[in-house]
Amino acid sequence: PTGTLYELQENISMLNGWILPFMYGLLGAVVFVMRNLLDLRTPIMGFLPSIVRVALGGLAGILIGWFWVPSAFKIGDVTNITSIPFGLAFLAGFSIDILFTILDRISRTISEPATLKTA
Repeated sequence: PTGTLYELQENISMLNGWILPFMYGLLGAVVFVMRNLLDLRTPIMGFLPSIVRVALGGLAGILIGWFWVPSAFKIGDVTNITSIPFGLAFLAGFSIDILFTILDRISRTISEPATLKTA
């Protein structure tokens, strides 16, 4: 057997923090694009917007992984493995427009100077 326990922990951490959230974000975006293709009420997205949406879905999944998945993972500690971050990554990929709307609002709130109301 090659590798140490530390290497195994690093691989599991990489899988849980980067790869799986990325894949779930991609999956959510792909499901959105597929639903768009099947919906007769909306115009079909073009090829390039579909590719960009899938790429953004993967990036959104990584973002969820950064903020949600615990970085310290110990072998045998099954309580740290939950489906919540992966479900959130899927939702972020599927509804990327909502995620960016939220991020835009947060950015505006932080960057705008506070206004004092006088009576």
